[in-house]
Amino acid sequence: MKKMTATEKKAITQDWKEAIGAYEIYKPLHLLKRNGPLLTGIYLQPVYGEEHYVPVFHTHSLMTPFPVVSLATPSPLLNGKGVDESISPLRHSTKFDELVERFGLQCPTAFLNTLTCSTLDTLYQDAVASAHNFPIQAMTDNVLLLAWCKKEARVAERIAYYKLILQGWPEGVTQHVGGATGWERDIKKLLEPQRLVESVTQELKKFKLSHFPDHSLTCD
Repeated sequence: MKKMTATEKKAITQDWKEAIGAYEIYKPLHLLKRNGPLLTGIYLQPVYGEEHYVPVFHTHSLMTPFPVVSLATPSPLLNGKGVDESISPLRHSTKFDELVERFGLQCPTAFLNTLTCSTLDTLYQDAVASAHNFPIQAMTDNVLLLAWCKKEARVAERIAYYKLILQGWPEGVTQHVGGATGWERDIKKLLEPQRLVESVTQELKKFKLSHFPDHSLTCD
């Protein structure tokens, strides 16, 4: 086996772009789409020394500064054994339609053009409930999504709920955000609507994505 070549990566990326439609090519093996204050993406994550790849749907909030486009709420394509489905260039070329169909069944959100607040809210809550790596970023992104859509009561409820979760984690995990109390204090500073709008504008400019079409977020 050998690493995927640059030509293979380009072709694989283009195939996924054409299959799903709404996404733009961000980098080789990485597609992105803007939905209002966040990005959704398909990362064709290299595995096995870049011999294979795994399709991973993810989100990235633009409402708070972050140094890179993050892979928040990752949803990889799984095989029949429930583990990540690694795909070789040969398998890609012979089974692509089948792989796209399976990914659509497993992760229908990846195939939507416009997204809704309720869809993303569920996605974030599921990520928090199922993650084993202390998903502070998903908690923050969830609260900011609700703030963007002016769901004031749910913002307060979610902050209180996530604060309780944070209080149950080891101190070393939450130390960088000042513990549960520090997280609560900092996130409340981020909720001002104009600050959220400014952050989205600045983050799009930073990542050179201002030209991306906005496929919109519906605040249902």
